[in-house]
Amino acid sequence: MPVVQLEQINAVEKFDAGTDGGGNPKEIEIVAFGDNTISMREHVDGEGGDGPLKAQVLIDVLAEMAIELWQLDSQAAREAAAGADAGGIRVIRWGRQWFDDGDWRPANVEEKARLFKFDETGTYIMQGVSGVKKVYHDEFCVDEQGQPTPVEDRPALLLAGVTDGWCFDNGDFEKFCSSLGGDIFLVLVVIGSGNEYRQAVQGYAKIAEANPHFVLIPMGTHPNVVKVKDAFLKLAGAYE
Repeated sequence: MPVVQLEQINAVEKFDAGTDGGGNPKEIEIVAFGDNTISMREHVDGEGGDGPLKAQVLIDVLAEMAIELWQLDSQAAREAAAGADAGGIRVIRWGRQWFDDGDWRPANVEEKARLFKFDETGTYIMQGVSGVKKVYHDEFCVDEQGQPTPVEDRPALLLAGVTDGWCFDNGDFEKFCSSLGGDIFLVLVVIGSGNEYRQAVQGYAKIAEANPHFVLIPMGTHPNVVKVKDAFLKLAGAYE
């Protein structure tokens, strides 16, 4: 069910990430990447609408994930044992460039949310993808000496994107989505309305229907952030 409507969340099943070197199901590391562009300042139901701002919906999605999913961070226990106040949902902001906002968790979610300014002037979603791949590589693919880590010991990667429509570099993004496989997955949440929203949903749906590693969640003008959080919990195998 690669295109998931909000009312279908209960039917979502865990991604099959395979097994680690010990034969156990792989952990799934979630890294979120949020649209930090000017268009997110609009209402979900368009100019003059009375719905929430797209920016607020994005922040609410990330905050809900940070509050409810932060313990899914596969490195949280190690970091806590080392005395670090760390662990959470890693968040990347993107537009014309990308920024690493570190881990969002209940203790810092309000502080982290203020980093989003929604002032980027170009919607280049591959900037977000590049940011996710970079932070994942640096945390899991090399050790403290810069040497490659065993592939079987790395967690699976779930890229969790939130945007409001078509992107300037959509051709490259579609190629990336079509190439997803192995233990790499992507869930894209699209919010808003209008022609660009419909174009995005229709375009991404074609890819999602052909690739079980890509799940599209169209939120439209009636966002329900709790249901989206539940979808991520289910896809990561942590829903109770």
